[in-house]
Amino acid sequence: MNDQWVETTLGEAAQFVNGYAFKPADLAGSSLPVIRIKQLLDAAAEIDYTDIEVPERNRIDDGDLIFSWSGTLASKFWDRGPAALNQHLFKVLPRAGSDLGWLHLALDHAVSDLMTKTHGTTMKHVTKKVLESHRVQRPPLPVQRRIVDLMAHLDNHLANLQVEEEALTKARSAALHDAMTGGLAQFPQRDEWEDLTLGESAEFINGFAFKPAHLAGTDLPVIRIKQLLDPSAEVDYTDIEVPQRNLIRDGDLIFSWSGTLASKFWHRGPAALNQHLFKVLPRTGSDLGWLHLALDHSVSELMMKTHGTTMKHVTKKTLESHNVRRPPLAVQRRIVDLMANLDNHLANLKAERDAVEQTRLATVDSLLSGARVVPHSYDSLLSEVA
Repeated sequence: MNDQWVETTLGEAAQFVNGYAFKPADLAGSSLPVIRIKQLLDAAAEIDYTDIEVPERNRIDDGDLIFSWSGTLASKFWDRGPAALNQHLFKVLPRAGSDLGWLHLALDHAVSDLMTKTHGTTMKHVTKKVLESHRVQRPPLPVQRRIVDLMAHLDNHLANLQVEEEALTKARSAALHDAMTGGLAQFPQRDEWEDLTLGESAEFINGFAFKPAHLAGTDLPVIRIKQLLDPSAEVDYTDIEVPQRNLIRDGDLIFSWSGTLASKFWHRGPAALNQHLFKVLPRTGSDLGWLHLALDHSVSELMMKTHGTTMKHVTKKTLESHNVRRPPLAVQRRIVDLMANLDNHLANLKAERDAVEQTRLATVDSLLSGARVVPHSYDSLLSEVA
C-alpha cells in the first residue's frame, strides 16, 4: 500500500468560491454573461448579461472548474469564454497537492454520497460545510495525473462512440423514411408499389378490458403499455379465461395507441394483452416485419392526430385510415433485412458504449475509493482506447 496517499477532505484539497449574489436589476446589461445552474448544464440555455463591476473571484474563464451545489449536483469544466458566476455555483480552486482534473473526478465521484446529505424541500442543496467535510483518498500528484489521463482517454472514446451512434441513428431514420416512401435506389419496381391504408395492410385487435378484480391471479401475465415498453416493469397476473384473440406469444407485433405510440415485437412468452394495445396481424400481401417499420415510420404523423388531454391517444379509425406505400412482398423483406442490419449495428454500438461507461464507472470508483495502486491493466486499457 502506497503511504504517499493521504486521507483528506474536499475542503483540504480545494477552495470553493461561491458565485456573486446578483440582484434582478443587475441582469439587464449587455456586457458580461452571467452563468447560473441552467447555463452551466445546458449550453443552449438563454443567458442574462450584466454591466456591473463583478469581483475577480466571481469571474470565470475557459478551463475553470465549476460545481453546482443546488438542485443538480454536478462538476463541470467551463469552456464558453469569460463570464460571471452566479450564486449556487462554486468556482473550484486546487490547493497545494491537488490536480484540478483530479478534483473534477473526485467531485463527480462524491455526488452520489453528497445527494444523501442534501437539505431543502423546493430546491435540494448541499451546504458548503458538508461539501468541504466530505472525505477523499488523495494520491500523489503524478498518480492523480495518470488517473486524469486515463479518464480523459475513456471520455474521448465515449464521446466518439456517442457521435458514431448519433450519426447512425440519423442514417437509420433517413433510410427508414426512404424505404417507406420508395426513395431507396436499391429497391426499384416503383410501379408495383401500392398506395394503401394501414387498415388495408393489417388487422388491429384491441386488448381485453380487464377489471381490477381480474388482476389478482397468478397464472397468466397481463401486458399493459408500461410492461410493453419497460421489460423491468412489475406485471399483474390473471386467472380468468382470456379470449384467444387477446393472447400474445413471442413474435407477435404489438402497437401502443395510447400515451406513447410505439410498435414493438413481443418476446417474453405467453401473455394476455390489456386494452390500449393492439395486436397487429398482417393481411394478405403484408410482411409482419415491414408492418413494424411502417408503424414506426407513421408515429410522428399519427402523434399530430391524437386526441385527449390527460392521456393522448390515436383512434382506431385514424390509425386504420393512415396512408402507406406498400411494395411487393419480396421488396418488403429486403427492406426488413436492411433495417435489421442497421439496427444490429446500432445495438452493437450501444452495447459497446454501455460497456465503456461501466468500465469508466468501475475505474473511477476503484481509483477514488482507496485503491492505492493504479493497476497495470488500466495502462493497457488506456492504450486500447487511445
